[in-house]
Amino acid sequence: MKSVTEPWLSRRPDLWLPDILHKTATGGLRAGCDAQLLAICLTTGVIRFAPFAIPCPVGIDDAELPAVRRQEGPHHRRLRLLGLSLAQAIDPQSLIIEEHRAPIRDSHTFVDVYAESRFGRLAIELGARDGRDIPPLLRCVVDHVLVLPFSGWSGGTFLGGHFFRPDSRPLARPSFEAMTDAFEH
Repeated sequence: MKSVTEPWLSRRPDLWLPDILHKTATGGLRAGCDAQLLAICLTTGVIRFAPFAIPCPVGIDDAELPAVRRQEGPHHRRLRLLGLSLAQAIDPQSLIIEEHRAPIRDSHTFVDVYAESRFGRLAIELGARDGRDIPPLLRCVVDHVLVLPFSGWSGGTFLGGHFFRPDSRPLARPSFEAMTDAFEH
């Protein structure tokens, strides 16, 4: 996926990061989240950012949704189905793990969708995510973090999200055909 940071995004990430990372399915901000470190990393260029939109299949039937995990609601389950399809579409040979336990800081976190692919290690975060987790994930665990927020898909033909990476290593952009194939299998 091409990464071209818009100038307004890199100048004041503190203004938009909470909206894209911490917003819940109901539109409120998730309590206890912070994005200050991530904002500093983006401003200084340590981490790069780019919004993205990829074509996706429409008409997800409730019967196609994966089983409920922990306290997961229907919106998060839809995003998980799309996240799994996205990981498969990026590299069909990927090793994909749901709810991967990853060591960060003094503890661990769970990555919603983790994939080891020919393009490196990938974390796909779904819905709301604490901004404090992204820098250590990129430093110690993965090469790319894709965030698919609740506002990124409303049942249309495109899935929007945000792509974070520490260097200039590109990530393959899946075609509509690849997304459709991954979604159907």
